[in-house]
Amino acid sequence: MCGRFVQKAKPAEISERFKVALPPQANWSPRYNLAPTQPAAVIIDNGGGRRRLDFFSWGLVPAWAPDCSRAATMINARIETLWEKKSFHDCVRYRRCLVPANGFYEWRADGQARKTPYYFSWPDQPLFAWAGLWAVWNDRQGGECYTFTLITCPANESVRPYHHRMPVAVPPETESRWLDHRLYRSAELQPVLAQGATIAWQAYAVSPRVGQVKWDDPACIEPAPTQAQFDWS
Repeated sequence: MCGRFVQKAKPAEISERFKVALPPQANWSPRYNLAPTQPAAVIIDNGGGRRRLDFFSWGLVPAWAPDCSRAATMINARIETLWEKKSFHDCVRYRRCLVPANGFYEWRADGQARKTPYYFSWPDQPLFAWAGLWAVWNDRQGGECYTFTLITCPANESVRPYHHRMPVAVPPETESRWLDHRLYRSAELQPVLAQGATIAWQAYAVSPRVGQVKWDDPACIEPAPTQAQFDWS
């Protein structure tokens, strides 16, 4: 699974990289430790290839759910069941999104009392996009709750030593295809996800402080000098 990622790019960088206009709340803060249920910038297709940037909460709540209380349980969508599972079937057909990111974290048991967190980045793409799905849930009073989930796949050789699964990034040349409403069949979209699953990620150990959501600053992605110098507080 993917339970933390980094979205530290400035609004102008995201606007330029993904060719999307900025929303009124464009002065958002960089996120170095983005966690489930928190809002994140996402990019969707408004129709006709027109992209829109908005902020949705991380943790999918399907339209048919009784309430929004279980968002944290659906932060990831397994690539193996996208076209089969009820929770994702309509989303993969009508509501796919790009989630701008700079990297992600995973934890590995390194012989320590606690697992060691590692930060993963894409060397050739300092700012890229995750493949995501989104949904909107409506309450009886007309309120709306916009949420998203990240698609995951079995880990490739660059991530497997750390974790058995990883989030799927969308290569820049296939981002428009992923958002294209005219495409929705497995045969049309699986090649996009398959290409994203081959990315060679680079990883290095970071401080265990990323395990606590209260820490959200540049120090989260700084390389840890040595295991002995970790501060677990």
